[in-house]
Amino acid sequence: MECKDNDDANTLTNMDSFRVNERAWKLVLARLDELIAQGMSQSEIGRLLGVHRATVSVWQADRKGGERTSFRDMVRYIDRLQIPLAEVFREAEGELPEPGPQLRLGRTPLDGRVAKTLSAVARALGVEQAAIAERMGASPEDVAAMLKGKRPMLIGEFCRMCQAVGIAPAVVLDRALSLAENEDDAVRHSA
Repeated sequence: MECKDNDDANTLTNMDSFRVNERAWKLVLARLDELIAQGMSQSEIGRLLGVHRATVSVWQADRKGGERTSFRDMVRYIDRLQIPLAEVFREAEGELPEPGPQLRLGRTPLDGRVAKTLSAVARALGVEQAAIAERMGASPEDVAAMLKGKRPMLIGEFCRMCQAVGIAPAVVLDRALSLAENEDDAVRHSA
């Protein structure tokens, strides 16, 4: 995963991820319909996507499933079904979804997990916050607030921070998502 600091990245930070996910899921279902019409079996589609045939059957029958699909899985489906990102984001039309109300809520649990992961990696690698701030071209106060999870990072800031720390953004996101899954499991087991 490569991040570039440009106007497109700043535009993407304001996107409503739920609407993008909904659009992506509609494209996935449309592609599944095409493959079924071309004679591909649900078992073959399941193998292609890394899911069970029964899952494909439910998706086809209920037209649901995308709202429970993780970002990682959605990206895998889009990739394996060869759906161009331009279709997902409608880049050719210059159209991106309007931000939804949840973007005004501020910090999310994932923001905290990303901050916790970046902070731990920086400590493990011996990278001081002052060095991160200097490498990012940010104030030490902003870096401290981001690493403590007190303020969410924009995509460009996240990418620059990962570069300043010396870790790939995908590694940080994978670890943060793993923390989320572990916390969800712990909550389910304690209930």
